[in-house]
Amino acid sequence: MEVSISSPVMNHSALGTLLDREICASVWNSPHPPVIMNRLCHEIGPRPPGTPEMQAAQAYLKTLLDEIGVGGLRQECVPLPGWKPEPSQLEMCFPIQRKYESVQHVNTCAADVSGRLVEVESATEANLDRAGSALENAVVLLRGHISFGQKYTPYPIQMERLTRRGVRGVITRSSEVEGCPGIRLFGFDDVIPIPAVAVSPGAASELHHYAQTRKAEVRLITRGQRVAARCSNLLGELSPPGARPEALIISAHLDTFHLNPGALDNLTGVVTLLEIVRALAPLHAHFQRKLLINIYTGEEYGFLGSKSYVRDHFDELDAIRFVLNLDMLWPATAEGMAVIWSPSMRDYIEGQFRQTQRRVDVRNLFCMSSDYLPFVLAGVPAGRPASLAGPMPPWYHTTEDTAEKVPVDWIRSNAMVFGQLLARMLADPAPLPAGRLTPEEVQLLLRQEGVVEELRSMGFPCEGCP
Repeated sequence: MEVSISSPVMNHSALGTLLDREICASVWNSPHPPVIMNRLCHEIGPRPPGTPEMQAAQAYLKTLLDEIGVGGLRQECVPLPGWKPEPSQLEMCFPIQRKYESVQHVNTCAADVSGRLVEVESATEANLDRAGSALENAVVLLRGHISFGQKYTPYPIQMERLTRRGVRGVITRSSEVEGCPGIRLFGFDDVIPIPAVAVSPGAASELHHYAQTRKAEVRLITRGQRVAARCSNLLGELSPPGARPEALIISAHLDTFHLNPGALDNLTGVVTLLEIVRALAPLHAHFQRKLLINIYTGEEYGFLGSKSYVRDHFDELDAIRFVLNLDMLWPATAEGMAVIWSPSMRDYIEGQFRQTQRRVDVRNLFCMSSDYLPFVLAGVPAGRPASLAGPMPPWYHTTEDTAEKVPVDWIRSNAMVFGQLLARMLADPAPLPAGRLTPEEVQLLLRQEGVVEELRSMGFPCEGCP
């Protein structure tokens, strides 16, 4: 006789198979993702922390989570610096006169500077030594952020090096879609003392041409300013009766910069989270542990929402057995997963995927790109969907990050894969592997990864590191 999901007693293997089936059915048949994506991306639009648009988006999501049956819904205040954007100006003064569309990077200073245009591939000490005295009083054309295949050097480190060499201003060459400057956060704890803007790849190509003459002069004007702001994280939970005193976290960030509607970054994560929770809610009586649902603010401004959560709930982190953070999802992220600093959890998760008959490449891989990072630095096992074979779609952090570019199957594929994983982890009667790391273990791993300087520049203290 066939066993149904409502059967009071079944073995874990049979339960896992039925959970897989229910998750797939819920996600596949859900009509909600396009509606939610359109509402948040087009009707509400960009959602910088501390703005009315962010508040409207959180209120909308709170209503949706309540309708799904999520309990304990609340908002926890996150004090943070906001950003008051203003138009920037970039013009070539010599040998031609030309104005370029640009956007000021967040947490760079307001200024009016002129100087000779000097190109530097990246602000490594070796590159800057080669440029030598040409950097003094110059405006530097810098390669923009490379999102795949190279070690990331945070902008605060690059800007400190350039400031030390006497550079007056910075122009970054966007690596995103043509015609659209891509915005970034440049200062974490402080405002960078020189102005910095982004230009499109096409504009950067012309600037590159004139920089080779070593005679080009440019003028850069920025007016944006850092301001005080307040925002909040949106939190909830699915708590089964008689749950063990331990939990998993599923999380995503809702915020954007002021110019990008944020469909890829990160409504793909938010809507996938909603579809996973929608599928899990009717099944939660079968779970052994609770699921905490965290929707963060301030990720784009330096993981401020997740930092605040870890700080405010630090004494509760021993009970958190795993954090799954969803940030920028597309088909490739449904085929890969990074588990950070936990070989035993990697092995466990690979085994769970094997039981679902899904082929997911699970790797023990250190990353530092999103809201899982504060948990990792607090010793909590964490992971994320990860594209392990190629770069992400090119329009994030631009005005072109819109809903029509995100097919519903991107949401479905990720929600099915990671919804099944979470359901099995929540229902597993056996103890989960990989407890919380000690501070000493975290510091040792940081030194082995060679990222202490980078993390300090991103506002993490890294106590105990040299």
